[in-house]
Amino acid sequence: MRQRPNLTHVVLYGALLALVTSLGARAETSASGVVERVWDDGFLLDTGSERLDVELDSLRALGIAPGTRVTIAGDYDDDDHDDDDDDDDRDFRAHRVTID
Repeated sequence: MRQRPNLTHVVLYGALLALVTSLGARAETSASGVVERVWDDGFLLDTGSERLDVELDSLRALGIAPGTRVTIAGDYDDDDHDDDDDDDDRDFRAHRVTID
């Protein structure tokens, strides 16, 4: 026979659910800088303190070209397993790009 959950079970379940939810929600980061190079699915952004290899789904509608000043919002991609280049630029997955 299965035991009915008591108050301790409910509290522990709620705390575990809150922990898992908070781990899944990552804070969005923003950065501004000047675009150095552009390719089909991203661009290289010089922020003055670092260079970011910014990945997007498509740049066609944005009209971004080298020399354009932009602000990006998204997440750093620190996963070395999917790094498809050999440079030292930090990978960044942009969710929003604003032309300044």
